[in-house]
Amino acid sequence: MTLINMQFYANTLQQTVTISVILPEPRSSDQVSLTATEWPYMILLHGLGMNQSDIIRKTSIERYATATQMAIILPSLGRSCYLDSPSFPAWQFLTTELMPRVTATFKLSTNLADCFIAGISMGGYGALRWGLIEPKQFRGIGVISGAVNYSNFPTTILETLPPYRELI
Repeated sequence: MTLINMQFYANTLQQTVTISVILPEPRSSDQVSLTATEWPYMILLHGLGMNQSDIIRKTSIERYATATQMAIILPSLGRSCYLDSPSFPAWQFLTTELMPRVTATFKLSTNLADCFIAGISMGGYGALRWGLIEPKQFRGIGVISGAVNYSNFPTTILETLPPYRELI
């Protein structure tokens, strides 16, 4: 397993951001090079009061990455709720700048069947929102104890949800 902590200047945020990328332990000699394999991937968004290192330190995410042979991308965006604010356009960063930066550095699959989004608590909300707004970008959405607030979803997305949404 390879853990890479990466910092770069995010143009949309006008500040340096930190992300962590977990690459699974290769199962064959063909995968040993970081660029030899197009890894399936999951973007995993942290919850309120957390950052990407909490997920790495307090979960078994490294073991799961190797078991599933999936790269894990862990951005750290503070208490943003993964929404834009005038001084911190987190949503814009996530949806326009994060993945071009990551794919320029790591060889990740571009096949929809290999792309997932998930999150914990506040991150679950961000993952659900991103996955529903951009359904052609991810094969699946994972929400763990999601802090879901449907009032921030576009009406066109809300209209596509099943009727049980009123119970949530």
